[in-house]
Amino acid sequence: MNEKINRLIVDLYRGSREIAYATFQEWALEQLRGAVAFDAAWWGRGANKPLMIHQVHLHRCAQTLVEDYAPWIEVDFFRDAVCASPGVTISTSSLRSRSELEASDIYRAFGAKHRIEWSLGTVLVEPVSSLNEFITVWRKDISRPFSEADRTTKELLMPHLVEAYRNCRLL
Repeated sequence: MNEKINRLIVDLYRGSREIAYATFQEWALEQLRGAVAFDAAWWGRGANKPLMIHQVHLHRCAQTLVEDYAPWIEVDFFRDAVCASPGVTISTSSLRSRSELEASDIYRAFGAKHRIEWSLGTVLVEPVSSLNEFITVWRKDISRPFSEADRTTKELLMPHLVEAYRNCRLL
């Protein structure tokens, strides 16, 4: 494992004991930005049945994002793909070509408004409650798609981000 990633994982667990719960997600996303460059993110908890978002932390994005997303939740092809493969990080570029993405209603009405050009999303399902925890990061620069290395790095770090946050919440 890359020494930088190993150090980041250790820092997440240390941070879960030292960083205040109210600021942990913001701090952890900044740590993640050191491994996978991104412009904005959201980290939340929700359910698939009934389909809803219970809690969300917005990172470097407009506070209207959740409200603007609400009409699209049930027809979001990206969310569907991410939820269909828990633990696997999905890239928008693996689901649709750039021209197909730009022609989609969700991109034109939501993605373009929030400058969501390239996304990486991962969901983990909590086995006892069946609630899911998700983190999606995105880039606003159309000329900078995520690489496969970015995708695999985020996939590797996702369970550590979630578990460190759980530890912080419990402490």
